[in-house]
Amino acid sequence: MRCRCIDKAFFLILTLFAATCIMGQDYSVEIRRAQALHDTYDFDKALEIWHSLLERNSDSLQRIDLLERILRSENGRNMLSYATEPKVLSSITVPLSDFFLWYSHMEEESWLPIPNAFVPDVTFPNDYYTSIYFPEGIRNIVFSSQDESGSWNLYTSTCLGDTLWSYPTLINENLTSPEDDIFPILSRNGRELYFSSQGLFGMGGYDLFVSRWDDEINDWGIPENLGFPYSSPFDDFLFCNTPDGNFSLFASNRSCHKDSMTIYVLEFENKPIKKPIASLEQARRIAALIPVEMDLPSVPKQSEEPPVASAADSLFSNYTTLLSTLRGLQDSLVTLGKDLEMMRELYTSTENEQEIQTLSRLLLETEHRAIVLQSEINNTTGALQQMEMNFLMEGIIINLEDISEKPQETPSFASEQYTFTKQRVSKPFDIPIEIPKETFDYSFRILDTAVIAEPVNTPGISYSIQLYVVSHKAQLRQLKGLSPVFERRQTSGKYLYTAGIFYSYKEALSQINVVKKRGFPSAFLVAYRDGKSISVNEARKAEKLPAAGTKYRIILENFSDGIPDAVMAIIRNNTSKEIVRSISDGKVLYIIAPFDEREEAEALAGILKGNGVEGIITEPIK
Repeated sequence: MRCRCIDKAFFLILTLFAATCIMGQDYSVEIRRAQALHDTYDFDKALEIWHSLLERNSDSLQRIDLLERILRSENGRNMLSYATEPKVLSSITVPLSDFFLWYSHMEEESWLPIPNAFVPDVTFPNDYYTSIYFPEGIRNIVFSSQDESGSWNLYTSTCLGDTLWSYPTLINENLTSPEDDIFPILSRNGRELYFSSQGLFGMGGYDLFVSRWDDEINDWGIPENLGFPYSSPFDDFLFCNTPDGNFSLFASNRSCHKDSMTIYVLEFENKPIKKPIASLEQARRIAALIPVEMDLPSVPKQSEEPPVASAADSLFSNYTTLLSTLRGLQDSLVTLGKDLEMMRELYTSTENEQEIQTLSRLLLETEHRAIVLQSEINNTTGALQQMEMNFLMEGIIINLEDISEKPQETPSFASEQYTFTKQRVSKPFDIPIEIPKETFDYSFRILDTAVIAEPVNTPGISYSIQLYVVSHKAQLRQLKGLSPVFERRQTSGKYLYTAGIFYSYKEALSQINVVKKRGFPSAFLVAYRDGKSISVNEARKAEKLPAAGTKYRIILENFSDGIPDAVMAIIRNNTSKEIVRSISDGKVLYIIAPFDEREEAEALAGILKGNGVEGIITEPIK
């Protein structure tokens, strides 16, 4: 009986294990199916699967992943309702490693390899962003660099003279995402900033964004996704307009192998018309970015002259270009097939769990890409078949042998043709960058080791805690970890020690017992006006009465963990006033002062508020 129970329990465990494996396999299959639908712009069907999986799933990590996938598909669906149909003039597929060098309108040696003076240290290299755009004569540069977490964020620097550059600062909080933001390019007039982001609102991969300069806040505005078809479920980079105003370019890996990048040349549109996509077929056709077909010449009447050779030549040129595109897609699919075969062999032969997970992810990504490539092949084949039908209707015979022998050319259009020429990368050179000034934290703190600071003449009313007056300099260990401590030599030759800078009597009073308990039982409050000693009573009265020639200060209340780089950049771009960290009633405050006029302080406060900064107080310094 006991054996039967054990057998029964063992059988139950095996059954549950098998069911779990099957469920896991089904989940993986459904994920791949939905992602394939997403990648081919069938967002509605993808969303049906995502939501179905979400309803049936209780795993917290998988639910988070599904919610992110749902968001991307919803973003894609929304973009299809507000899309453009750019005129694609030509394209070229080049190696991924240096695709940016094929932007022929950019100056020679304008790409500076990483690492360099602006991006000196790279812990986690980015496979795409390996050089920064640094053309000769530029005065303001925007580039991407890695932060402490490993994410790539946008930074800016300004040339301060002939060669010296300002210390780079984070460009803007709105333009910073938790993922990578790369390939920033300024427009010719400096008022548009194009870049690619992996973490902002998009449909997956790197999407293309633009931010416009806002004169009212004197900063970059909230970035906008360029939308469909510029952004896709794949990786899209380096959008820019040519200086002559004829073309727009960007790069994408939506229709090529993972080791390549396709650069598309579009006819420039100042204000493109946006409208809803009517069908899934239309979405896929537009997303394929196939160069436009030339209008076919009509069959001449008996009395008319036959069409000139140049029209027929351009027609055949357009056909051969499309045929070349198809062959390239087919070659890429063959290569993908070989990659898949190799990865599947490795997957079945390895027993390493980490390798299995990595190969599983790579298989999924490669299979998705194969599905997309097959869709592009179908679209391109359809376009070729339509052209061939038109040829037959016009009585034009195609000699495929002649076509295959001729070199493939980019079709020529009415506007000037964009010619692809690979540029040279810049050689490394020294770029002097200013050394940032270290800012001292004047907030009152208890540390492991006391910190003695240089005395400062604080504007307005302030308080400190006097520790003692001694004949000889105090040792750091005697100051019991207080910071900041100020040491002043008296006319008598003795040394006066005070601790902390407090901007109200209440704030100073809250710390007096802390100091006494640290081993200074005789400590007491002292007061100053504009750095000169006054009685505490006089200071308390002055706190309540506005004085003539009052100066003003800005208090930031909401940055307990420090002022973010983006906010600090806004402050430093608009004022050189001192920033002092203080603590009042246990709350961290940052004080920007002194301002001679209320209007000056309120102007900066307005800029900060316009950028979404909250908890700002503008008040007179008493």
